[in-house]
Amino acid sequence: MKFIEHQKRWLTKLGTSAILVFAGVVIGVVGVLVIAVRDQPDPKELEALRLEDTIAYITAEQARLGVDCGALSSAIQNFLVDAIQPVLNVRKPGTDWNTEVSEDVRKQMGELRDFYFACGRLYRAAQNGKWDGLDDLRFAIELDKEIILINTLIRFGEFGEECDARCLDKNFRDLQEAVNRIEARLARQR
Repeated sequence: MKFIEHQKRWLTKLGTSAILVFAGVVIGVVGVLVIAVRDQPDPKELEALRLEDTIAYITAEQARLGVDCGALSSAIQNFLVDAIQPVLNVRKPGTDWNTEVSEDVRKQMGELRDFYFACGRLYRAAQNGKWDGLDDLRFAIELDKEIILINTLIRFGEFGEECDARCLDKNFRDLQEAVNRIEARLARQR
């Protein structure tokens, strides 16, 4: 009997110890949760942090890429006036107007395309971060088709096929229409 009583006391002590350990764990977890909830930033603080991170990211990205998205519309306008308008002015119907495009203009077009798409990506990041600092670039998401078309026609012409006079005239009309749509959109922006 003494053995059984000794076992009962041992089991009682073991049970009490287990309950105390379990209670300590529960109290610890509850304490950590209380501290975590109490120290949780409120939604306004989270929104302010998000906005701050968005601005820092966009600023750093512009510096890394070497672009100023605030100058995008004037860069597009200047390119159209200085590089594309001369090509449009010297064109004769049925002739290969693309031969009038210099290598420098082709290079500028590639740089402008990269500038445009970088700023479009940053504009979208600003919108996602709820920052209105790039709102004047709203037009950027509306010109993708025109920028791609001008880039293709200026940099590559009609690739993979011989282009006859009708094809050259159609490409020129497409170029002219894309330029007109961009200029109209830039004029509405001002």
